[in-house]
Formats: sequence, structure tokens, C-alpha cells
Amino acid sequence: ELWTETSEYFRAQPGFVSLKLHRAASVDAEHRYVNVAVWDSAAHYAAPHQTDEFRRLVSQDGWQEFPSSPTLYEVVLEHSPAVPVS
Repeated sequence: ELWTETSEYFRAQPGFVSLKLHRAASVDAEHRYVNVAVWDSAAHYAAPHQTDEFRRLVSQDGWQEFPSSPTLYEVVLEHSPAVPVS
């Protein structure tokens, strides 16, 4: 519920492209959930994190169970399934 509310906030922001929430398949994983969001730019990513609404969303009690460590990454390699040549 908290994640849905927060993701709706981000999805409404300028520069938002997409997001995916991944859940660990292993019970001993260091992180239970990993959220991967794509933004048009680092500035678009940073802007919604500076608002009072963002601070209200992430200060809700339930988030204590899901510590966050937001970090920017860039794609350096991507593989897709091979497409057969006719």
C-alpha cells in the first residue's frame, strides 16, 4: 500500500519513464525489495525528492520496515533475446 501510494506520486512527476518493483526470490537476500525506476534525467529524478509531499510519503511509520538507499545508476550493458535473421 505504501509503495503504491509513493509510486503514484512519482509516476505523476515530469520526466518519469517507468518503474519495476522486484522481490527477492531468496529468503536470505540482503534486500527484500528493489525498485528500479527510469527517469529522463538526473534532474528529473532529483526534483520530486525535494518536495514536502515526498517527505510526507516517506516519513510514514510503515516505511521503517523497508529502509531505502536511493542511488542513481546508468545502464552500461543490456542484453535482449536474439532475433533470428530471415
